[in-house]
Amino acid sequence: MQTPYRLAQTLGMPVVSDVVKLTVDGRNAVIEREIEGGGREVVEVGLPCVIGATRGLNEPHYPKLPEILQAKKKEIKLIPIAELGLSPARAVRRSSSWRPPPKEARPGSWKGPPAKRSSSSSAC
Repeated sequence: MQTPYRLAQTLGMPVVSDVVKLTVDGRNAVIEREIEGGGREVVEVGLPCVIGATRGLNEPHYPKLPEILQAKKKEIKLIPIAELGLSPARAVRRSSSWRPPPKEARPGSWKGPPAKRSSSSSAC
């Protein structure tokens, strides 16, 4: 489940994963998340943020046929960006490409062919 972490890094936002309960309170979100051993942890994070959800977070709503027919008749209102008090540059954020951060060398990693490595290492 790397998607929330990569998305958060790209957008420069905080991330919380394994969320089982979410409550939005103004500019903050109170989040209950699952931790190792089956425990739960409560975290408060500022909005906007990226949330990685688990199955227990949401009960899906399956619309009934009358609801679908009513939705087809609803008018979709377009609101100009200026009416929302935003500039076009601030309202749209585009990412041309995303590349993962460069991997750092792990401590104690070996370089070169195996024959060279065994001759240069000292015996224990």
